[in-house]
Amino acid sequence: MRRPSSLFLGIFLAALGSLSSGTASGGEKSGAGSDPKRQEKGSKEAQPDRPPFEELLRLNAKALFGGNLKLEGESFEVSFNAAGHMAAGFQGQNIIDEKHPMGQGANRRFYAGKDEKPIENFACIGLSNAAAMTAWISRFPVGGDTKIRFNFRIPNLLTLQSGFMVQLNKERSTWIEVDFFTVIKKYAGGNKIGEKPTGLKEYAGPASKWFPRKEVAGVPVEISTVGGKTVVTVLGKEVVSLDKTGDISHGKVAFLFRKIVFTLQDLRISGKLDKAWCEEELKALEKAGKLVLKAPEEKKEEPPPASPGDPAAPAGEKKAGGGKEGKDDGEGDL
Repeated sequence: MRRPSSLFLGIFLAALGSLSSGTASGGEKSGAGSDPKRQEKGSKEAQPDRPPFEELLRLNAKALFGGNLKLEGESFEVSFNAAGHMAAGFQGQNIIDEKHPMGQGANRRFYAGKDEKPIENFACIGLSNAAAMTAWISRFPVGGDTKIRFNFRIPNLLTLQSGFMVQLNKERSTWIEVDFFTVIKKYAGGNKIGEKPTGLKEYAGPASKWFPRKEVAGVPVEISTVGGKTVVTVLGKEVVSLDKTGDISHGKVAFLFRKIVFTLQDLRISGKLDKAWCEEELKALEKAGKLVLKAPEEKKEEPPPASPGDPAAPAGEKKAGGGKEGKDDGEGDL
């Protein structure tokens, strides 16, 4: 009788061992699903892909450049032609547009037509009664081949004390300066190391004598520093140029003015993209939680509900005349 008992005991222990092994195996499988490393990996895979560099620039153009951004290879162009563009793309006092408090009331006459609407592609108005210079400096640099284009209006009187200057490739104490479109100056270490005035008689003397005042849309001006040469054109005509400016090829853009009222329309700044600066700014936006990774979804307008009697109305609805579907207006119930 002892042998059968030993036999049954051996079978029982073998079955028990097999059951324990299966339970442990199942526990390992369930534990793998709760592995923190695997969960972390799965959450990363579920995140949307980061847009490429160029797309990130487009999505964050307002924060980086202020205006409308156009990219083409290593070159870029920013256009300023609407309210808020200049204030977002430049630093300085009283960058006035149609929504600025100083752009209301009597000052509105400087940029609005008879219909009270702002002139076409209006970017901003500069307004100064002070003898000291007011400065607007771009928040972004240009990496080279800088070109600035805009329409310029002076809706008020000019005096001998009035001043307007544009600075290109400004970096600390180094820049190229254009004085009222007729004189180009070159600065290094804060000192003027080059200067050339226009040789055209019609542009000689103070701007109050020669600047066109009857152009309603403004006077087209272009200032460029390309190929080691700085050139200024007014109304499509070259007014002055200065050679050997290629060593000052990178920096910001600035407008400086005093005792003057002027408007800028359709301002465009273009040149080579400073990728290092862009990457640092994108990192700063990401750290602050302000980096835009996708374009906002456009809201689809739903069609208005169909009126009674409309062919698009659901079957069974009554017509406007009170009759039921399928009956003429004169076929009421008896």
